[in-house]
Amino acid sequence: MTNTIFIPELLENIISYHKENPKTLFKCSLVSKSWCNIVIPFLWKNPFRFCYSTSQHKIIKVYLQFLSKEFLNKFDLNDHLNQIIPINPPSYNYLSFLQQLDYIILYDSLINLLKKELSYKTISYSNEKECSIFHPSKNFMLGKVLPIMNELINLLMKNDTRIFHFNLSAPSVTCNCNWLPLNYIFLPPFQQQSDHHYHLLSSLQTFICDNNGHDFNNIIMELSNYSKNILNIEIKKPQNESNISHWINLINSQKKLQKLKLELFYNQDSYKIALSIPSQYHSLNHVELVDCKFSYPILLDELSKCSNLISLKIKDCSFSNNYYFDDDNNYNESDKTFTSYYLDCIEQHSFNINNFKSLKSLYISKSQLSQKYFLSFIEQDSKLEKITLSLIDFFKYPNIIPFISINCFQLKILEIVLVEETFHLIIPIIEHCKLLEEISIWEKYDWIGHEFFDYNDENILNPNQVIKTISNNLPKNLKKFHFPQIFNFSFEGIKYFIQNSPNTLCDLRFYVIINDKNDVINLLKNFALNTGNRKSIIKHSESRIDSDIYKPIHHIFVAKFF
Repeated sequence: MTNTIFIPELLENIISYHKENPKTLFKCSLVSKSWCNIVIPFLWKNPFRFCYSTSQHKIIKVYLQFLSKEFLNKFDLNDHLNQIIPINPPSYNYLSFLQQLDYIILYDSLINLLKKELSYKTISYSNEKECSIFHPSKNFMLGKVLPIMNELINLLMKNDTRIFHFNLSAPSVTCNCNWLPLNYIFLPPFQQQSDHHYHLLSSLQTFICDNNGHDFNNIIMELSNYSKNILNIEIKKPQNESNISHWINLINSQKKLQKLKLELFYNQDSYKIALSIPSQYHSLNHVELVDCKFSYPILLDELSKCSNLISLKIKDCSFSNNYYFDDDNNYNESDKTFTSYYLDCIEQHSFNINNFKSLKSLYISKSQLSQKYFLSFIEQDSKLEKITLSLIDFFKYPNIIPFISINCFQLKILEIVLVEETFHLIIPIIEHCKLLEEISIWEKYDWIGHEFFDYNDENILNPNQVIKTISNNLPKNLKKFHFPQIFNFSFEGIKYFIQNSPNTLCDLRFYVIINDKNDVINLLKNFALNTGNRKSIIKHSESRIDSDIYKPIHHIFVAKFF
C-alpha cells in the first residue's frame, strides 16, 4: 500500500479553509500524528470561540495544567485545584498557540471553573450578605483568582506566545460589593523579560478596550512603547483627560493604523482625541464613531485630511461648537454649548470645511452635525460607492439628497430612511446615479422627528406616482430594491415597476394593497420567466387593515430570482 505524503505547507493551507469549523478540524486531527501537529495550533489560536460560555471553563482546565507545584503551594491552591488538574502533562504546549487574548473571557472562565468546586462556596459566599448576586468575595479574588490570572500571563510570556488580537475590556460592575479589585489585570513590564527578544504584545494587530471604570493607563503606556504595528484600535468609555492623553500617545506611536473606532466618548475632553489623527493621515482607512458627544467638531476636520480614508460611520453622535460670533462678526469663546443640529452659527458664516475626497462608504444615523459637514462628505465627483442615511430629517437638511444625485455618479449601494413626504426625493438619485445596484428604503417607527409630521402639500407626489416615475429610469444593473412597509402600493403601480425592471433584478421587497395575492405572484413568476427563464422564490404574508372582511388586505412580498 502506498503512503500518501502531504507537503506540510500545502496541508496547512488546505486546513486553514476550515479554521472556523471545529468539528472538521477535530476530525482532521485524528488522521495521523503529522495532521494533528498542524491542526492543533488552529484549534488553540482562539479556543474560546468554539465553546459556549457555559463550557469555556474546560479551556482553563487545560491551561491550569501548566501551573507549577511550587506556585500552587505558594498560594495555597493545591486544595482548590488538585481535583481539576490532570496528573499527566499535556501533549502540546497549548499556551504557545494562543493568538487572541480576550482577557475578560479568560477571567470569567476561571471564576466559573472555581465555582464548580465545593471549596469555592465556603470562601466566596462569605460575601452573600453584601452581594445579592453572589459575586466572589474580594479576599477570594485577591488570594486565589488574581494570582492564577497573573501566573497564566507570565506563562504566556515564557512560552514565546505572540498575541495578535487583544481585548482588554473590563467587566461591568453593577453592585456595591467591591468584588473586583482595581488591579484585576496586570501585565509584567517588558523590562522583566530580559531573556526574551520580544514583548508578548509586540506583534499586536488589533487592540480593543472597554475602560468601563478603569483607566488602564499603565498598560496603554506599555503598548505605546512596544506595540508599534497595531492596525485596528477600538476604544470605549475613556475616563478622563489623562486617560485620553494616553490613548493619543498610543495612536501616535503606531506606524500604520488602518481602523479606529470610538464609542461612548462623553466627557468634556473627548474632542482632544483629534490630536492623534495627524500621525495617521496617510494610513487611516476606516473610522467609526458610535454614541459620542464632542464639544468641538475638530475630529471631523482632522479626518477630512486623511488621504486614504475610505469608510466613515457616524452613529448617534453630536458635534457642538463652543464658540459664537458677536454683532461685529468677531470670533469669541463661549461657555454656552450650541448644538449644530439646528444649523447654528457655523451655517451662517463662512467657515472653511475640508471635503472628504477619498470616501467610498458613508454611514450616518441619527447624528447632530452641521449641514455643511454633511455636504463635505459628498463632494463634487465623489468616489462614494455606498451611502447609508438613517434617521435623518431631510426637511432640516434639504441639500443632502440633491448633492448625492449630482455628485455621486459612482454610487452602487444606497440605504436610506424615507417617509411618504420624502419618498419623492429618491427620484433624482435614480435618474442620475446610473451605476446603482442595490437600493434599500427603510422605515423606523420608534423615532419621531420633523419629517414624520403630516405635510399636506399638493406638490408632494404620493407613493404610487413616485414608483411610476422611478420605473422609467431604473439603473440597468439594478440587483436589489427594497421598499418600506409604510408605502402601500396599488397593483397597477407594482405592475408598472416590475415590467420596467432590468433583467439583473434578483431581490425585491414591496408592500401592496390587493384582494387576490395570486395576481402579484403570477406577475413575479412571469418576470422571472421573461428575464432569462429564471427560478423564483416568493415569500408572502398578509394582514388585514381592519376587521372588515370586505376591505382590501395589506400584502408583503419578498421575491428572489436566480
